[in-house]
Amino acid sequence: MPLAAALMLSLLGHAAPAPPLPPGSRALGHAGRARTHVGPWRIALAQDRFTGAITCAIAAPDVKLTRQTLIFRLGHGLSTLKADYRLDRGPSRPVSAVFAAVEDQGFFPERGWILDPEGGEVALPIAALQGARMITLRPAPGRRPRSFKIARLTEALILAKAAGCPAPGA
Repeated sequence: MPLAAALMLSLLGHAAPAPPLPPGSRALGHAGRARTHVGPWRIALAQDRFTGAITCAIAAPDVKLTRQTLIFRLGHGLSTLKADYRLDRGPSRPVSAVFAAVEDQGFFPERGWILDPEGGEVALPIAALQGARMITLRPAPGRRPRSFKIARLTEALILAKAAGCPAPGA
């Protein structure tokens, strides 16, 4: 947590001795920005110089966290309405089983996902992924599945919150 405190203080403009950053981390101090990594997750924090508000983004390769929902990018033009997912080596589940939870967060699968209305994305609430290290998604029957590392998401959320991120993933 010393890293989180230093990131927060540097963003807010207070002088604090900077602890050594983990490999791959970068703090941009006076620019009002900071970046770090936790496993596959990139955390980027920025402070609006006018309002002082802190915003953050948490993402991994082809995965973005938005409104308590992970959006997995499988490829442009793919229909994912009949997608299935598997957590670690568990049983396969239809993505449609979580459509209600996803719609509660403002994503509407039947009308196209938020980032790509042509399809190719699967949105899953982070609550449905708790404790998983890997998720495997199959966009449709007969299509090749794709795996994503999601380990350490909880740790990334905790670090972002400690660094001043207002409701990470909200």
